[in-house]
Amino acid sequence: KNNNYFIQGQSGKGKSTLCYIILGLLMPNKGNVLIDKKIYDYNETNNLFSYVPQESLIFNDTIKNNILFDQTIDDKEYLNKIIDLIGINEIPIYHEDKEIGDDGGILSGGQKQRIAIARSLIKKPKILVLDEAFNALHQEAENILIKNIKILCPNITLIIISHRASTKNYCDQLIDFKNDGVVEIRKIT
Repeated sequence: KNNNYFIQGQSGKGKSTLCYIILGLLMPNKGNVLIDKKIYDYNETNNLFSYVPQESLIFNDTIKNNILFDQTIDDKEYLNKIIDLIGINEIPIYHEDKEIGDDGGILSGGQKQRIAIARSLIKKPKILVLDEAFNALHQEAENILIKNIKILCPNITLIIISHRASTKNYCDQLIDFKNDGVVEIRKIT
């Protein structure tokens, strides 16, 4: 069983920095990142991670092309599952196959976040880092999306940064960045 991690703490305490180290975007000053009890080699990522930031790059093209983002996909059935379970097919202009404007100008923040989440799932990552990736969605939509991500990728490990405390209900471990610089890790009960 994969553990899912909820990271919480006030702004500026190091939550995103930890994720950047996990993703290999920053190198740790000391210590190692262990995955499956082995030191992680950043040169051998092989679709291990996907990352969804709070605000993702959306370009002036169709929704489908924004999801694919120059990736090729052989499994059209999987793509259709993503589109259905992440709620892309509920975006009215998805069916019109038209451009969505610079930075997705004709879309809501929640619709843009759905596109970014769908894009992150295309390569079937083993670990999905969600950095405030649900902040433009209401609680019910977030709950449905997390459940549907687990349906799409049942063996995925989620690392979720959120200020919404109820999100930790979907996680097994809590990483709490305290005000005094202490990081507490504990099981969520």
